[in-house]
Amino acid sequence: MIHTSKSEIPAGFYNVKCSGCNLSKEEKSYDFIEIRAKNGVLTSQIEKNYCEKCENFTMWFMGKGVENIELEKLLNWSIEKKLIEIKKINKEIIKIEKYCKYFFLTFIYGKKLNHLKKKIKSFEEEIRELSIENKDTDISESIKFYNELKPKPKCIDCGYDKLHNTPKHLCGGKVLYKPRMKRINNNFLGLIDDEEFYRLEERKKKIYEYDEYGNITISKGSLI
Repeated sequence: MIHTSKSEIPAGFYNVKCSGCNLSKEEKSYDFIEIRAKNGVLTSQIEKNYCEKCENFTMWFMGKGVENIELEKLLNWSIEKKLIEIKKINKEIIKIEKYCKYFFLTFIYGKKLNHLKKKIKSFEEEIRELSIENKDTDISESIKFYNELKPKPKCIDCGYDKLHNTPKHLCGGKVLYKPRMKRINNNFLGLIDDEEFYRLEERKKKIYEYDEYGNITISKGSLI
């Protein structure tokens, strides 16, 4: 099954109920739905929250940026690699300095020694620049962008933008999750082969694309 691609929140098997009235409905499913930013739009966090208008738990555009985890890993790897090179050069310098104790070898190894010391300085400068760049990844481009723009969180299904920390139904009752039996799909008894089942499910695929304010455009997609 393919769930919302960016949020990685699995579809649960619950009923949404209310403690104050007879509200009872299946939790909104996002199987075969991909949620992504439009071309040129920076990625926002996508979370599952309760929507008063839909009376269900739905996916929300949060208007908050995401961390540059992969870039941070790459920068750390680059820094570590240069530190290893510096250690190797320092070992070589120690060996050469032993030879340079002898006057007649100073002329032979002096230039190489100076070259290695310059190389270390160059690596140290690169590490300093990478460290500064690494600090900048703590606040990624998308985080900076959405912090400045400050768009309201929005339900991707209806555009409702009033998000509360504690889910409450319009009647004032508490909204509850109640486990339910998992729905049995058509292929449970092997009535159709996997390839045919996949093709049938592919027709259901939809793509939800959001702009920087969380406005959604829905289109049909392909699982391939």
